[in-house]
Amino acid sequence: MKNPLMNVSVLTVSIVVASLFICSSVANAKTAGKRKAKTTYVYNTWGNEETVYTLDKTGKLLTPKVKHETQKGEDGSMLRITYRWDADNQLWNPGYQLSMSELGNSTVLSYAAWDKNTRTFALNQQKAVYAKGLENEILSYEWFKWNHADEQWDVNQRLVFEGYETDSADVQ
Repeated sequence: MKNPLMNVSVLTVSIVVASLFICSSVANAKTAGKRKAKTTYVYNTWGNEETVYTLDKTGKLLTPKVKHETQKGEDGSMLRITYRWDADNQLWNPGYQLSMSELGNSTVLSYAAWDKNTRTFALNQQKAVYAKGLENEILSYEWFKWNHADEQWDVNQRLVFEGYETDSADVQ
């Protein structure tokens, strides 16, 4: 018998890896011409909002960096919008949005970056679909990227586990 905990763990690890990849620009700040300085991050969570600050060397000054606003739907869906701090203008600018929803026996993760020209989340649109079996085991994984020229989702990667086959048109 399959271990459903192991399959849920694989999904969790995949989500974490995807989040780390998306957020790597925040975590990879480097000091020009010097060794990488140790940065202290301070997290403030209030309701559905989390703000990330950096602490200066004196330990007295906080500088805003990133803010996450998370909305959870009654159906289990989740939408997270991330903002980046603009120190020059003293305001939060939209950065990207990440959403997760259930579609039948599939979990759908979507990502899009903010386009300041159209004022929408329309840049670098990506989607990952995890098809799950009756015991919540992952049967297949597909990664899509939005094709603006053809106005459709193009499959970039497809993994099928244990001989399971799915029609990608079912999850688009």
